[in-house]
Amino acid sequence: MVWQVYLVFSILFLSLNGLFHRSLMKEDESDPIVQALIFLTIGGIFAIVIAYFRGVLLLTFNFNLLIIFVLIAFSSALAYVLKYGGYKILGASEVVILASTSKLWNVLGASVLLNEALTYKKIIGTLIILFGVAIVL
Repeated sequence: MVWQVYLVFSILFLSLNGLFHRSLMKEDESDPIVQALIFLTIGGIFAIVIAYFRGVLLLTFNFNLLIIFVLIAFSSALAYVLKYGGYKILGASEVVILASTSKLWNVLGASVLLNEALTYKKIIGTLIILFGVAIVL
């Protein structure tokens, strides 16, 4: 498949995901922490089952990377809890619009923390994204 098809499916499923989580978080008794825990657990089980049936389940673990794995797990779980808290407070459209700026922070973080080159194309693309988000807001 070409990348445009992948992109269209990604946008479609991310939109459905946002609407689904917003519908779950609209109740007063809904808890962002519990939803994040359940969502990540089900996603992990689903990924393991797919990897097992594809024959690529490798359960080797490099203990030198333990600190990085813990940081990734903690920051990912915290991001989901905060995102679901946002769904509870804001509408799904506002959360998705604001979450779309995460790519901007990925590019800036990669250039600062990973010493990746920040090219003119990336800067122009970032400005276009920010301009688009500002128009939508």
